[in-house]
Amino acid sequence: MMTSTSELATGSHIFKVTGYSSLIKEIDVGQYISSSTFTVGGHEFYIKVYPQGVNKEREDFIFVSLMLNSDAKELPVQCEFGLVDMSGDSVVVSHKISLSYIVESKGQGFGSYFKRTYLETSQYLKDNCFMVRCTIRVVRATGEEDRESLVPPSNLHLHLAKLFQSGVLADVTFEVDEESFSAHRIVLAARSPVFEQLLSQKDPLQERWSIARFAKIFR
Repeated sequence: MMTSTSELATGSHIFKVTGYSSLIKEIDVGQYISSSTFTVGGHEFYIKVYPQGVNKEREDFIFVSLMLNSDAKELPVQCEFGLVDMSGDSVVVSHKISLSYIVESKGQGFGSYFKRTYLETSQYLKDNCFMVRCTIRVVRATGEEDRESLVPPSNLHLHLAKLFQSGVLADVTFEVDEESFSAHRIVLAARSPVFEQLLSQKDPLQERWSIARFAKIFR
């Protein structure tokens, strides 16, 4: 049996985007740059930044997204995006966005927008660079195997076959065409309604049986 508990794992990553003015000229709408991968709660993530937005309708906004880079199914994630200064300390409160999402599989993610004009006139764009901080909270499941509760695979059929072949504890003998076959009453009764009826009608102390019919079932 597997017993599991869950705990909340928290981590953050800062993605520094350099050469902003060049990116605006060279990257089209829908194109992105990626951060290096980082791990939180045993899961690997990375950040995507779309300097020109994800589509024409949002080309005035910078889109930032968190992507899952490891195998997982229906992973609950809480994420907070924010612009930070070059020290990595100060966060733009008005642009700090908290989201909750269930990432269904590897390669999926979610994100939010920052107004480009705000960034370009703020202290957070410095030396043609800006930084995005992503803080993540994920539920990490931990499991421990209860070894005392493990049930071994059944090999009852092997034990019964060995018992039948050895004749140990056999309590009834059938005589069929002058041949004798040892068996166990309880097994015969459990396996065949015919034998169950036959054995229940006869004297329970009788040990030998003479059977003229059904000889083929003993061969």
